[in-house]
Amino acid sequence: MDESDITLGFAEYLDSMLWEIVAVHPPGGHTSFSLLDGRRSFGAYMPDIVAIPKKRGNLKDSPVLLVETKGSFSQSDQDIIKLINLSERHAAWIAFRLQNHIDRTAFEKNWTSLLQKIVLVGDGLDTISKELLKSELIFIEFDLLHKKIKKILYGDSAPLKKNPALKKYLLDR
Repeated sequence: MDESDITLGFAEYLDSMLWEIVAVHPPGGHTSFSLLDGRRSFGAYMPDIVAIPKKRGNLKDSPVLLVETKGSFSQSDQDIIKLINLSERHAAWIAFRLQNHIDRTAFEKNWTSLLQKIVLVGDGLDTISKELLKSELIFIEFDLLHKKIKKILYGDSAPLKKNPALKKYLLDR
């Protein structure tokens, strides 16, 4: 599966599910949405997709999706590490970058319950380890042809798993 096609296809899917796509960074593409670890570019990270709900409805604070994409789950090791290693500094940078879209103070205070990290793949989720399912990540296998989620696995600590009001924003309605 081509990572670019999956990235763009999932961005279209999220848009149809009432998510506002704040940034898309397909392989080889450029984005202005870099997350810095401190004041220098050391530790900079550019997520493949950044999205927030278009309409928050009854949500008190706005969730933020950070999506890393690979054609196959077997290619996702580095992306999983990047997502797991995101820190409070990265969250502060996300809040700064999205300050015109979300409540910056609320996000910085509650980022661990509002930042949903997603590993998106075209295939191969059947090989995921039980250890990874103990994380805060969500793993999604995406059907590019039909533009729908084929399989979704929630990590035990995933914010969307813990909060049904947030979960509904990702799933088919």
